[in-house]
Amino acid sequence: MLKTLNISLPKALLDEADMIAQKHSSNRSEFIRDSLRAHILRTKLMEQAFKVGDKKAKKLGFKTEEDVYKFLER
Repeated sequence: MLKTLNISLPKALLDEADMIAQKHSSNRSEFIRDSLRAHILRTKLMEQAFKVGDKKAKKLGFKTEEDVYKFLER
């Protein structure tokens, strides 16, 4: 089911989106949908990566960012 969404964008951003969409034989709506899907996917992947990192940090006994920096400087 599709829903219509009204948003306001700066003209320069909209012009750039239109140019990229046209370059890829797409239209504005499809470009914005694809961009939103990609952003949601990246956000989910980053959240998963942070969870893995948090688990590893706990196993290594890290309590602060300073602990991480000290580990990386070895």
